[in-house]
Amino acid sequence: MNVPRLIDPKIFKINHELFVTFNSGWIREGNDLFIMKVYPEFESPKRVVCKNRQKQERNWAFFSRDNDIYALYWINSLKILRLTDKDGACWEFEDYSSEETLNNKLPSDLTIGTQLSELEGKYYFIAHKKYFSRLLSLF
Repeated sequence: MNVPRLIDPKIFKINHELFVTFNSGWIREGNDLFIMKVYPEFESPKRVVCKNRQKQERNWAFFSRDNDIYALYWINSLKILRLTDKDGACWEFEDYSSEETLNNKLPSDLTIGTQLSELEGKYYFIAHKKYFSRLLSLF
């Protein structure tokens, strides 16, 4: 993988398999996101790729529906990506769905904090809002 560090591990389930997602942290040239299957068997990490992604990415929320795999990419404005290719070293996603504004009562700077959990056909997750001070960003 040739990255200096890996951070923000999060576990998620797709069908009857467990995966972990993590990223390479802040890197000046741009970071990378990874997915690694951990159950029922371990597989090598796969780099997540998507055209037009931001230079620094951390928290996508992965889920499946109707045998396809998706990623919640942004909350507000809502953007969902769909997995189009799983070659040996990468999972490639493309734009699938987006809405200008999910809800005008939601802050536009909410970020994804956890992976999605599905219950009775609805998805739940925790989002967080960034606050900035002079030198720090706080969640």
